[in-house]
Amino acid sequence: MQLILLILWIVLTHVGLYKMFEKAGEAGWKALVPVYNKIVWLDIIGRPRWRYALLWVPIVNIFVLVGMIIELVKSFEKWGFFDHVLAVVFTPFYFLYLGFSKSLDNKYFYKGYQQELENPMPKNGIREWAEAVIFAVFAATFIRMFLIEAYTIPTPSMEGSLLVGDFLFVSKAHYGARMPITPFQFPLVHNTLPLVGGESYTEAVKLPYYRLAKIQEIKNNDPVVFNFPEGDTIVVAKKRLMERGTNNYYNLMHNPYYGGFKRETLLNPSNFEVVTRPIDRRDNYIKRCIGISGDSLEVRMGQVRLNGRKVDNPTNMQHSYTIRKQNADNLNNATLLEWGIDDGDRDGSQPFSVY
Repeated sequence: MQLILLILWIVLTHVGLYKMFEKAGEAGWKALVPVYNKIVWLDIIGRPRWRYALLWVPIVNIFVLVGMIIELVKSFEKWGFFDHVLAVVFTPFYFLYLGFSKSLDNKYFYKGYQQELENPMPKNGIREWAEAVIFAVFAATFIRMFLIEAYTIPTPSMEGSLLVGDFLFVSKAHYGARMPITPFQFPLVHNTLPLVGGESYTEAVKLPYYRLAKIQEIKNNDPVVFNFPEGDTIVVAKKRLMERGTNNYYNLMHNPYYGGFKRETLLNPSNFEVVTRPIDRRDNYIKRCIGISGDSLEVRMGQVRLNGRKVDNPTNMQHSYTIRKQNADNLNNATLLEWGIDDGDRDGSQPFSVY
């Protein structure tokens, strides 16, 4: 379905371009020829042809193409802010409108860029601020999506190297930036809307999994950020029946602390919501990549072995917790969960040490 929509989007865009090229005094067939149509497009809007080279630069090409769209509609005397928004967001439909509109004859056509230099259009303060904010959000979104993103350490599994709450700046280009699978989203958030809650994206349009070319391969012991595989299904509590707002569905089903809940109660829509997430919307985890493709990995008596040899253990590596509490009478799984310690953090045959 997504492929059909993508093909339809491309076809309608080029049909609109065909008619727009004709109104601009160019042969319509030029709009249908790959590469050449962008060069003619630059001629129409009065921009130098060397800019076409920028369309081959990842990330940069997005900004260049958006600029070309806006300047093309300016050439048809569409100077309004909302005209530009509609042209960028609903490109094929807006191009069809401009191309087939009888009120836009050739005599109304001019090169928008040159005309703007000769007779600059005044902008009020609100529009200037709106354009500045939209550009900043647009730029930050694409930088975050393809180049670099800030992360916070969510779990204590790497304590001694990285602590819970530490901030990281992570390069997405080195291992190959992943193209968005769910491109329609609330900007600058991952999977949950701030304040109001709920999912921050829509799956109405889903793209296939694809990564851009990488700069380097993953090496042994590289720290990497990835999407938690079991995060494909999570349970969101609507009431405080759990200590955490979001829980892994699979762990929850096997957690003895919640064993008293009947399945019908646990999955009751009035109390909980079960949410399935695509790959790019699962929670982010950071771990150290001990083994890579082709390696053999085993854990023997608490010691990790890679290709038959012991790996160097981190200086501050932890094997156990010691919990000190003045009154241990009310120490139970609920208390431990509140502290960020769950049943998977211990050997089930041994109790926690309590003082």
